[in-house]
Amino acid sequence: MYYIISIIFIFFNFINNVKVPLGGGLSSSASLEVATAMLIESIINNSHELQFTDEKKLQIALLCQKAEHNYASVPCGLMDQYISTFGVTGTALLLDCRSTKHQLIPFNNPNLSLLVTSK
Repeated sequence: MYYIISIIFIFFNFINNVKVPLGGGLSSSASLEVATAMLIESIINNSHELQFTDEKKLQIALLCQKAEHNYASVPCGLMDQYISTFGVTGTALLLDCRSTKHQLIPFNNPNLSLLVTSK
């Protein structure tokens, strides 16, 4: 019995023109990782639409977190990658990082502001 295994190599040029300052704390590395992972996933699956299941989004978020740990030596949590995959315009995301369960909460009132502080 013979098996044919196809290996596809994808080569492309990628230009990043981001104006976020290094160390700006704006999750720029997480969002770039997630965008790149979703692009590659779409190319591999020959998909022109960025429609991902929640399971696939979680896989991408965990993969990008692992990339931060292993290649950038940044011991980050999952929050930045998670919001980059599951975030929806006009909502806030309530996330339990232990269970990776989340809830989208409507947050589109222009008269409201949210202040997040460490103290």
